[in-house]
Amino acid sequence: MKNYNIVAHLIVLGCWLLVSTARANPCVDPKRLVNAHIVNLQPLIQWWPEPKGIRPLSDWKHVHGKITRDTDSGWVVLAKTKKDVKLQVLVRNPPRDRLRRFQELKNQLSECERAQRDALAFVRRPVCVDLNSLYTVAWPAPPITAAEYHEGKLRLAKLTKASDALRAEIGSMQDGKGDFIVDAFALNLHQTFEGLPVFDHGQPQP
Repeated sequence: MKNYNIVAHLIVLGCWLLVSTARANPCVDPKRLVNAHIVNLQPLIQWWPEPKGIRPLSDWKHVHGKITRDTDSGWVVLAKTKKDVKLQVLVRNPPRDRLRRFQELKNQLSECERAQRDALAFVRRPVCVDLNSLYTVAWPAPPITAAEYHEGKLRLAKLTKASDALRAEIGSMQDGKGDFIVDAFALNLHQTFEGLPVFDHGQPQP
């Protein structure tokens, strides 16, 4: 029982750590290294949530779409334009850390859901309220004490909350098929790669 509690606690903690660091949102990484120059995207990040006036950094476009190919030069992304037209583009220096985080989140959700199922099965076991009935009743499954039942309910609630939070985070990072979605600002280089427009996400800087 003690080891079970420790494992469940570590899973919940891991879930919350990942949730707190993952954000599918173009308004991240305000400093980027592009062509040996550091660019400050903070004006665009501040303008984006409530656009008013002239848009800052007009060459930095919002690239939102699905990765169709990973090349040595970057990701080929099937992006959606403002007019809801789909267009394939190449994104150099793509946000690979976000993709890795997305994969970690999905793995963490799988672990949380497994622990949640175990916790649910535990609290559904019969509850033994006295020592006499422990030995005299023909229990359909190994019984647990009232204290263990209470602890199990608390553990189940924490795991359920963590799983819900993970699903919410993952939901904003994936499409209807569960595939990762690129959601980032990238600089229009006014170049082409295999006939595709080229954008540079840049390398995030501390």
